[in-house]
Amino acid sequence: MEKNFLNITPESGNGNQEVTINAKANISLEDREEMLRIRSSTGKEASVRITQDGVPFMANIGVVPRNIFPSGTGYPIDITFSKTTWDSEGIPTTELKVSNTDEEKFEVIPYFQLLIRKDIVDELLPPGEYGNPAMYIQDALIDQSLTGRGVSFNQTTIKGIEYYTAATDGSYYGEDFYATIGLCYEDEEVELFRLCTQRFDIYWF
Repeated sequence: MEKNFLNITPESGNGNQEVTINAKANISLEDREEMLRIRSSTGKEASVRITQDGVPFMANIGVVPRNIFPSGTGYPIDITFSKTTWDSEGIPTTELKVSNTDEEKFEVIPYFQLLIRKDIVDELLPPGEYGNPAMYIQDALIDQSLTGRGVSFNQTTIKGIEYYTAATDGSYYGEDFYATIGLCYEDEEVELFRLCTQRFDIYWF
């Protein structure tokens, strides 16, 4: 039996019987719940409330093209810009296919976005002598050491839950690179927790 995000088997039975409940993954920020009522053939009834937590954070690393309108030309570069995301040795990898028929200089710039529950961050990194918690971003060409910096959080409330949020851009790249989002203290700018990593492979044709 399907009920909202739950799958219950069996739907009915006789005597003493085990009931299996499977929940679909909750990929939203919001917690969700469902009430199940179990009734016997004699009329006795019991209720079970099932609560499933939402994801604690949403982190996103994407790219946008740069130099679409090079100075002095007055017209845009003819670019085909497509991407396919897959997994390479445990690291999500985005393949960027770029066609630049005008042979102008072209680069992409990564952008970083993070929305994370405030109570989780404050438990991991309590504000104190090292300053306030912050987003920590890093990016570098493949096979080079990552370099990073802290980005201050703003605060927002979504349906009664407090979140930290931050967004910024990275460096410019014309070759394969990778980027990460983590957490740090503002005053130290040293990554203390890694939240996600993304690799970008650029192909010219």
